Amino acid sequence: MLEADGAIAHAAMAGNLAIVELLLTANKNPNESLPANGMAHDGYTPLMWATNRKYIPIVKALLQAGADVNAVASDGTTAVMLTADAKPTSLEVLEILCAYLPDVTRKDWRGRSVIDEARDRYRCSGRPEMREVLERHYPHIDFDSV
Repeated sequence: MLEADGAIAHAAMAGNLAIVELLLTANKNPNESLPANGMAHDGYTPLMWATNRKYIPIVKALLQAGADVNAVASDGTTAVMLTADAKPTSLEVLEILCAYLPDVTRKDWRGRSVIDEARDRYRCSGRPEMREVLERHYPHIDFDSV
């Protein structure tokens, strides 16, 4: 295990909870991303990979180990943005992430926040689930003025 070797990010990408837990027990940094290579996903943290791939036990383990829920990848992505598809497993991950109070107002590359996604899913698709998760954790959000 070497510093900045990307081992924990690779384990999170692969969905290998046992290795993630082993690395965390060995004091591996839960925020250590893969080495930059100029490709897509530069700066994605293990939490982002686990969120993106909906590896819920790994998301929980990383957060409990102190993973930064507001870490920002090179392209501006945060973990909470990776739940924007609002599928059932994404909603479950969103619920977990929201307990750690991520910045849900941060805009993605399109200029849209998770709040925008939740509002539009509710208004345009009649799918209130994402908005309901956010309202439980952020009761002060005014979805109509965002």
